[in-house]
Parts: sequence; structure tokens; C-alpha cells
Amino acid sequence: MCWGLIPRWTKEQLKISTFNARVETLDTKPAYCYAFRHNRAIIPVDGYYEWEKVGAAKQPRYFHRPDNEPMALAGLWDTWKDPLGKEIESFTIIVRPAEPEIADIHDRMPAILPEEYWNRWLSPETREWAEMKKELLFGYPGPLYRHEVGRRVNSSKNEGEDLIRQINSE
Repeated sequence: MCWGLIPRWTKEQLKISTFNARVETLDTKPAYCYAFRHNRAIIPVDGYYEWEKVGAAKQPRYFHRPDNEPMALAGLWDTWKDPLGKEIESFTIIVRPAEPEIADIHDRMPAILPEEYWNRWLSPETREWAEMKKELLFGYPGPLYRHEVGRRVNSSKNEGEDLIRQINSE
């Protein structure tokens, strides 16, 4: 799938960024309404990066669970057909206001789903959209650890375990 949601109704790929969807507007922004009601997803990740402003520079930090188990990020997906009929599947990650222990680095964070919420989130039968938004906005994502990582994370072309390796003690 391509990261950056392309809604099914659009005539051409959007010029706006749809990598992240704010939980507060999932049911009001046209780009996300349909997917929020019909195409919810879980994006499994080991962790995620945020960049902390340090003087004039930005230093990447890696956020992860204390036990290093994967996290389940709330997401949306859709299938778009280009003018020639080729289907492109795409997705977005839902973001929410950051927990206090993260807000010193960034005011937003991915919406992390606790395991007991997975089935309800994925079920097409779930129609309590206001309740789902409330859980994403206020549900406790669990503790997160963070550490400084190298700047190689700035390019999506780079791969490897060294991208999450701690470079300094905090």
C-alpha cells in the first residue's frame, strides 16, 4: 500500500498531505469520512520517530514500547482508480494530541490501539463513531520509551536495525 490516503472519490491524486489524519476530524474531512466508516486498519510497527528541536537543529528520537513488542497504530485505507482504471491502495495513520510525556517533543502522536480494542476497531459492524473517536483521543496508549537515533532516519531509502539503535544516553 502507498502511505498517504487517496480517497476513492477523487479524480486525481490529492495535492494535500494525507500521510496523517487528525482524529478530531475523521468524520468531517471529506478525505477521511468514508474510510473512517468503512475501511479502518491496524498498522503494526515496532516504533515511530519524532524530531526534537535542539538549538537550531532537529534530533530524531525513536519511540517504542518498554518490552519492544509491536504497537498497533490506528489507520484508514482506501482503493482509488486512476483515470486509466489502475487501482492504487493507500493508507493513512491516525494522529491524536500527544500524551504529556511526549508533548515536550511533539504536540501530536500516532493513535495507538490497545489489544482489547482491535476487534472493535476493525469490525465493519462497529458504528459508534463518536465512541471510537473518544477512545482514540483519550485512551491511554501505554508507556513509551524513547531514545536518540542517528539522522539516517531522515531518508526513507535507508533500512536496517541501525535506524533504531540508540546513539546517546538520555
